Amino acid sequence: MLSPLQSTPPAPAGQAGASGAGGAGGGDETLNERLAALKQGAQSGDSPVVAPPAAAPNIFAATAEEARQITVPSLPAVLGSTAVVLGIVAASTLSILGVNALLSEAASFLFG
Repeated sequence: MLSPLQSTPPAPAGQAGASGAGGAGGGDETLNERLAALKQGAQSGDSPVVAPPAAAPNIFAATAEEARQITVPSLPAVLGSTAVVLGIVAASTLSILGVNALLSEAASFLFG
């Protein structure tokens, strides 16, 4: 995917610069050209990167449209998910209590 500053895809890893030369300044020229084109477009008002803002949408209409896309799960699906969550919480609680009891007994045995 091209970024807004790239008009052409980047060169493969083995190739540096637009002219194929391996010099350090090869890529700087194209970057400077792109920056100059962006500055010139911004000054003239026809920037290729930033589109003019569209009319602001009605926030209430947009909210109503999003609310129409909400789907409510069925009662059996809700009850099933709730049972799974409660089962996991119960199993976690029992395992933590079991480890706590074992550690407590071990500490009582070791330290008296």
